[in-house]
Amino acid sequence: MSEPAPCPWIAEATPETFGTLVLGNSRKGPVLVNFWARYAGPCLRLWPVLERLARDYGGRFLLVNLDCERHRAFARELGVTSLPLVRLYRDGVVRESVHGYDSEQAFRRLLDRYVARPSDRAAALALARLEAGEVEAALAELRAAVEADPDNPRLPAAYVKALIRAGHPREAAAWVAGLPRSLREREDLDTLRGHAAFLAAAAEAPDEADLRQAIETEPEAVAPRFRLAAVLLKADRVDEALELLLDTLRTCGDTPEHDVLRGLVTLFRMLGADDPRVRRLRPRVAELLR
Repeated sequence: MSEPAPCPWIAEATPETFGTLVLGNSRKGPVLVNFWARYAGPCLRLWPVLERLARDYGGRFLLVNLDCERHRAFARELGVTSLPLVRLYRDGVVRESVHGYDSEQAFRRLLDRYVARPSDRAAALALARLEAGEVEAALAELRAAVEADPDNPRLPAAYVKALIRAGHPREAAAWVAGLPRSLREREDLDTLRGHAAFLAAAAEAPDEADLRQAIETEPEAVAPRFRLAAVLLKADRVDEALELLLDTLRTCGDTPEHDVLRGLVTLFRMLGADDPRVRRLRPRVAELLR
């Protein structure tokens, strides 16, 4: 039986070539790095799986193998402590890690989150039309791309962002809410839904004085509180908005129409886990939810 022909999308890395092969190429597309050694049996089982994927995907990602037995010191520098280990690099950083042996189907799911698809090209053209001011045509093309390739994990977020940029935040939030649970609970889409809800509430809100009067008249009404938080966010008064949302959660609880908890989580994600306000308020939210 003849050996398979060399594959142009599979490479062997050394410490000297790692920067170019992996970090450099990851700025052009996804790079899957297989950290392996001959003495580790699962590595030998995984090798043909990864090689088959590289051939099947036909250049939509680069597979780079690093022999950790030959390059032990370098592997330790990269934080490799057990084998097999597969890391996916994109834009110079590790985006995903798979420890131990995993199935071909699991790797396909991982790769499909990063490799380019024809529908990505269609979405890029639609976004270019949006930038050119062809709003309705662009949104129609994005909807068509989502319907044509529902398995592309990047398209729902692209469509929601386009709706927001086109000035349709209420429609954006409603569209995410109507997705299957597995999609609408994805962190990126859930965050976009919360962001869109704030934008819609701010756009529809009366002025701040009227909102404060409504809250004083009916302290347990959620709607004016949520709208005031949105108005405060629009004015970049983030601290006040956070405290108001926290007080609303304490006083009124959460409601399906005005997702106070989602709003708080959205802001926490946008600010980042290391933000002192997030570190201070997250335990208080957790306490309210007990």
